[in-house]
Amino acid sequence: MSELKVNSIKGVAASAAAITVNNTDGTCSVKDTNNASYRNLFINGSMRFAQRKASSTAQEYALDRWKVTMNNTGVTNTHSQHTLTSADPGPWEAGHRNAIRVELSGAGTASADTGLTILSSIEAQDVAHSGWNYTSASSYITLGFWFKASTNQTFYAYFESQDGTKQRYPFSFTASGNDTWTKITKTIPGNSNLQFDDNNGAGLRIYIEIFSGTNNTASGVSLDTWAASGSENIPDMASTWLTAGSGSTIEFTGIQLTATDFCPDYPHTTYGQELARCQRYFQHHFSKENEGQTFATRFTTQAQGGITYYTALRAAPTATLKGINIHVMSTGANVDVTSMNMTISGTNYTTQTSLVALITAGSLVQGDACLAHGNAGDSPMGLFLDSDF
Repeated sequence: MSELKVNSIKGVAASAAAITVNNTDGTCSVKDTNNASYRNLFINGSMRFAQRKASSTAQEYALDRWKVTMNNTGVTNTHSQHTLTSADPGPWEAGHRNAIRVELSGAGTASADTGLTILSSIEAQDVAHSGWNYTSASSYITLGFWFKASTNQTFYAYFESQDGTKQRYPFSFTASGNDTWTKITKTIPGNSNLQFDDNNGAGLRIYIEIFSGTNNTASGVSLDTWAASGSENIPDMASTWLTAGSGSTIEFTGIQLTATDFCPDYPHTTYGQELARCQRYFQHHFSKENEGQTFATRFTTQAQGGITYYTALRAAPTATLKGINIHVMSTGANVDVTSMNMTISGTNYTTQTSLVALITAGSLVQGDACLAHGNAGDSPMGLFLDSDF
């Protein structure tokens, strides 16, 4: 019987081995780009979910886990969930069917305080438990994403740690041409100054700078290295995209961050798995006219009942009501809800699965049952529970 003994197997032009063999116990490590077990630290990186709304011109989340901020661009900035087709080579072939799209209503203006940013946060405990030895310069995380811009230029992004003394890691990226989908990968080492606490607070944020004015940039910022954060975290930017003669667009999808020193294929999850990950931060209840919850009236203006979470939330949620009616069983009347107060016993929101809601409305019947439900006249309607950063 023949036997092949090697330390590693490497491609002819490769810089790193595909298979590395442990000479002591015979085990091996494999860089398998098709291994779906690599966990994406970003949630909704394929831009599949937009529970709040599919489009917005405000400074807020629209797509789950991806917030757009803007300041003094001189035009309307619309961020939306964009549908991809087979005419979007690259991301479409990689299994992505949606992107986050930022579009300007016309040519923007560049001032010192102008800003247009896409950002997302990862919980500190998820970084701490990711398998990345983040205090070691020989341990890595790798970012990958697809993007295209109507007018190409050099763009910037940076990671920023949130615990201890904040550290930032800026880098540049550019497409291969105008309106051309381009795959970007970036491998980032650890650093002895990094700290990630084992809790549900924000641990690591990414800021994708579509444009940032000189109030927040500096020519001396060094790329591809960790340094203490400040007010100036990226180099000065060109305004080519922002000030183009017609409404500029830029799109991103397939954003992934894995505790690896290479970029694997995007680790797609099922619809239900990724929705549950999103619902840890935001849940939309009573989203349909016939969807509701039974309450009991305590007084002529108040009804109380329980609401079950779809999944445990990250933290104590903020509740917003829109288009909710109370249907009084004994009279058949529909009464508009004027406010809702929520009380949650205890503080362990990561394991609690229900809350007690107190609804205030007029013309209720004390001691009667009632049904809180959505009103078809409002869109979007329902109870919104937000525990995002």
